[in-house]
Amino acid sequence: MVLNRAYPPTPKPTHPGFTLIELLVVISIIGVLVGMLLPTLQGGREVTNQGFALKDVHQIVTAEIKTGKFTPDLSELASLQLIDPTLGTGNKDGYRFAATRSADGGFLVTAVPAAPGITGALDIVADQTGAAAGKPSRGADEARAAMFAAIDREAAAAIEKLLSEAPEKMRHEAIHFIREGRAQDRAALVCAFKRLDANRDSKVTLSEIVSYDKNTAGLLGGFLDSLDRTMQLGAANEDVQALPGVGWTDLCRAGK
Repeated sequence: MVLNRAYPPTPKPTHPGFTLIELLVVISIIGVLVGMLLPTLQGGREVTNQGFALKDVHQIVTAEIKTGKFTPDLSELASLQLIDPTLGTGNKDGYRFAATRSADGGFLVTAVPAAPGITGALDIVADQTGAAAGKPSRGADEARAAMFAAIDREAAAAIEKLLSEAPEKMRHEAIHFIREGRAQDRAALVCAFKRLDANRDSKVTLSEIVSYDKNTAGLLGGFLDSLDRTMQLGAANEDVQALPGVGWTDLCRAGK
């Protein structure tokens, strides 16, 4: 676990201005992100993008039928206002789209995740009748596991950096807080969850998480910036704002 590591000797602090409470809050936020929020939100992200991609595929199939002639050029369908302009680029909702002729003289529309296991985990194909099928994307499970392993390493490095830059007394108190398990008790986790819930709707979204602290040189902003990049949020015109949030009750239920 990220919060049960050995920590290096204390160097001279480089950011003496933050308080113990601020340090403990950051540690708790990183803990609730890595241990609870991100796995649940990632599952919702994949399912949501897959649902969007299926609708996009059907939009392309309908557009091809309306033209009366097949075209592999999605931008042409967009110029005819038969599909939306973003879909006309071939990249939308974290998926990449293509239309091709099939062996029977019809056509196929395919959608594959831009980052398998990250922006989605299902390859979708539909024929000219609109009949659609899906199959698991190759390498999705491995890519997802690698992403979370990278996040875990980044979280550990962020906590180690914070502790190494804290004054010695504060550092020892923070390590004691971690080793007693207080960073992961209910009160600390609920507090971290409420801080991330920017719009106070009792749910936390990926958008709220990466927007929580934009100061990449600050206590938490650097970790959130790396999180944004590691999760490839927004890849292939993914609509991060449209991804669902998770409530505290649902989060606790998912963890059982």
